[in-house]
Amino acid sequence: MQSDLVGDIYFMTGIYAIINPNNEYYIGKSTNIKRRFGYYRSIPKGMPPKLKNSFEKFGFENHQKIILLEPNGYHSKERV
Repeated sequence: MQSDLVGDIYFMTGIYAIINPNNEYYIGKSTNIKRRFGYYRSIPKGMPPKLKNSFEKFGFENHQKIILLEPNGYHSKERV
């Protein structure tokens, strides 16, 4: 199941992609995507270097966020 979440990210478990304006992408997984994106929004030191550089260059909000796979039953309508 693929959900385009540009500007509308939900709390869920799954595999996600983050795509920058140059169409370069990062694939990740999390048991709490809302928490993971909140962590990424703060651009911490421990995040993957290429993703950090992209967020610093383009800003977190200018990246497309797409859920690639979510297990059934873990979806909630809580928004980031």
